[in-house]
Order: sequence, then structure tokens, then C-alpha cells
Amino acid sequence: MAAPGPKHLKLGTSIQASFGDPEDPDYVFDIAVNGQKTNMAVSLSTHAIKLYHPETGAYLGDCVGHTGTISGVSFPDENSPMLLLSSSADGTIRTWDVRNRKEVAALKHPNPGPDGEIWSFSVGGITNQVAAGTNSQVLVWDWRTRNLISNLDELHTEAVTQVHYHPTKRELLVTASVDGLINIIDTSQPLTNEDVQYETMSVGTSIGKIGFYGTYSQKLWCLTHIETLSVWDLEEKMQAAEFKETRTNVSFHWGLDNVNYLIDCYSPKDTDDLWLAAGNTDGAMGFFPARFPKPVHSSVPSLGLFGDVGCVLEGGHNNVVRSVWLSQNLDSEQSLFAWTGGEDGRLCSWSQSGAVEHGRSWVSNNLVMKKGGSKARHSPY
Repeated sequence: MAAPGPKHLKLGTSIQASFGDPEDPDYVFDIAVNGQKTNMAVSLSTHAIKLYHPETGAYLGDCVGHTGTISGVSFPDENSPMLLLSSSADGTIRTWDVRNRKEVAALKHPNPGPDGEIWSFSVGGITNQVAAGTNSQVLVWDWRTRNLISNLDELHTEAVTQVHYHPTKRELLVTASVDGLINIIDTSQPLTNEDVQYETMSVGTSIGKIGFYGTYSQKLWCLTHIETLSVWDLEEKMQAAEFKETRTNVSFHWGLDNVNYLIDCYSPKDTDDLWLAAGNTDGAMGFFPARFPKPVHSSVPSLGLFGDVGCVLEGGHNNVVRSVWLSQNLDSEQSLFAWTGGEDGRLCSWSQSGAVEHGRSWVSNNLVMKKGGSKARHSPY
């Protein structure tokens, strides 16, 4: 695979997406873009979602309604690109029409209150389901009727940080938790605590983020809250690769200060390539290619390695980068490469062509006043 563009990408647009005390700015949490690339949703630590045009950075408006930390945003239906879904610690999954920025539907945790936080959600399944991860439960709704069809409270013992429906084997739902377990659930079977069919893989430490990759999405990458990466084989239900001392290893492969944290993983479509996005507290980040030496025996995982950094995004942020949205595969020749958001409240676009930096800031009246809320990096979401 070709290296992902120039070594150092150009900062195209810098937007101060959220405002607060300069010593304690509001955070940018997550970034999601619809399939038509006409709307980009950005969740903030103010409990609001701001909308921008991903090609121009033009501000389109706000979706305001959540009263707790927003744990996820997604445009899940390619056939309905105007529908945005968001989940929150306020115990709701809300559907927004981005054309008028109005809430049009909501799913609610059956037990609202301190134990009713929602930390993750996913849309899929063979019967149009919405799954959510809560403090220790996995909830499943029928998206069309909005009826709760399952409350699985025996799969995990701590916060369920990730839920993902498999992109091709749509009956499979994968869940991950602070308890260190990954469960693979067959949603085509009865979804009751007594009858649910699932298989378990143990990571051994608190899980922060997972994702499918591989030619047939047959593998799962896993990032933990202690900043480690591992890869798991979904068919064999076993660990395929372990990346020991992940931050130390990737730090050897770029010329900047040591890597302090892992952000996400990316895989070009229909390939077995895997890239790790990682950064430092100065706001610089890079993409590192994962390497998988042949293991000494088929029964033990490969000791994963990293190659030299493929590209570096530096000069846009001055604090931790929390989210990255890639506009294409890593080896594409398109100009717009990515948007990033961070704990400095900034939203930055990055280009592979010679762009000129220009700063922009837009703010609506209901976002000027900073709202309270947890912004800790390792909250369950």
C-alpha cells in the first residue's frame, strides 16, 4: 500500500468550534459525516452538536437537546442522509433531521437516572435494530417501532463502552466493556438473558474502542484505556496479534515528542491493512502502519510491530486530539484528507495540496455560556 500522502499534511481550515475558559476550553468529542458529504456533525462537551459542511467548513447550525455527555454521533442510514443519531449519558439516543436541526425521535433508557447512562450505540441487525451499551447492560430496540425488545444485563459487569453490528454478517452484534470482555452475540436468536447465544473473548483490561477490519471484516482491532492495541480473529474467536508497549513502539517511528495516547484505527476498504492514529499532548498526531510478523506457533498471537509514520498532522491543535474523520482511503489522491477535533475546542481540516491556513469561528447564543459536565479523557465513552 502506498504511503498516505505527504509526510506532513497542510492545515487547511481551523475552526474554534467551542468556547470556554482559555485555560479549560470546551472539548470536541466526535466527528461524523453523512454519505453524501453534505453534513458533518461535531459533538461538544457543552452537550450540543454543531453541524458544518465537510468540504467548505461552513457552519450550518446546532442540534441542542442533550443534557449529559454526548457519547456518540452517527449518520447510520445511507438512504436517509439527513438523519443524524446521537447517544448521551442523559440516557437517550436521539434522532435529528439536520435540514432543520430538530429532534424527530428519541429512544430512552428504561431506568433513567444515574444508572441510565448510554455510552455507545449502533444501528444494524437483520431486523433494523438499535443497540446501546449502558453501565452494565446491552439494550436493543426495534428502530421502526421504537419498542425495547431486549435488556441483556448478564453479559457484562461494568460499563459497555462499545457496541457494533457486523457490516456483512448483520446478525452479529459485538460488545466491549470496561470489564475487559468482548462478546459476539447472535441477534437472530432469542435475545433474553436465558436464551441469548454469544461467545466471549477476554482482553484482560478496560476496553475503550473497537472496530472491524480486513477484506471480509473478519478481524477486530481493540484499543484499551491503558493505551494498548490488540487484534482479534472473529472467526477463530482468539487473539491474532498483540502490540506490546504500544506508545513506546510508535514513538520510535516519528521525529516528534513521544506519543502519549492512541486515538483510533483505520483500514482502507477491502484490505487487510491497518493504520494506528496516535498523538502527543502538544496536538501533533500521525498514522502508523501495523505490521504482523508470523507467530512462532498458530496457537499464539503475532507480536505486532509498527512501520515508520505514514503522515503527520501538526500545527493545528495545541492539546489532545480526540477524534479523526478521514475523507477517503489513506492512499487517495484527493485534496481533503481529514478533519480532526480536540481538547482545545478546535476543529481542523487537513489537505494534501498546498492550502493556506485561515481561521474561522462561529458560535450560537446557546453555546456561549459554558455548560458543566465531565470531560475526563477516560470516561467510559
